[in-house]
Amino acid sequence: MDISKTFDQLEDKFYGEWEEDREKLVKEIKALQDSLADDPEASREFEFRVISYFGGAYIPYVFWSQLGKFMDSPEDERPFLQEIIKIFSKSDFEEAEVTKMKPLIVTYFAKEKEFEVNKLRTLVIDKAHPTVKEFFMSMLQFIHKNDKATTLYQLKFDLLKNRYADFSMFNKPLSYLRENV
Repeated sequence: MDISKTFDQLEDKFYGEWEEDREKLVKEIKALQDSLADDPEASREFEFRVISYFGGAYIPYVFWSQLGKFMDSPEDERPFLQEIIKIFSKSDFEEAEVTKMKPLIVTYFAKEKEFEVNKLRTLVIDKAHPTVKEFFMSMLQFIHKNDKATTLYQLKFDLLKNRYADFSMFNKPLSYLRENV
């Protein structure tokens, strides 16, 4: 399968008939990704390439997957997570993706070493568009001002990290997740 050709075809649909319905795009990409599940190398390449397409619409799904891996193996997954943040900061930065990324970014920043967050801030965030920079700075402030909410995000993500990204499930109360996951 030529990933670039497939992404180009999907991107034509995304910016055409699917622009108002991102779920169609997500279903198509998930099906492609699932077909590569038995080949970790191909799956990793797929994730690395898909984040640069569709104006960043699939970034939250890849970030979810990588954040779950980061929780288990920070040193191995850190570079890819930071690359995703870099690409996200240069994406179309649509409200749909920003909303999905908020709890993931909070969870990542709260779990990451302060040195790594500062490095990311210096190399990526401070150089981003003012709106993007404002978003990331508000996430950092959120962590420092909202200890309970940050912990809640972490607990929820910990329960859901081994599943395919399900943002509606993430929005459920923690008690519901504890009983049903």
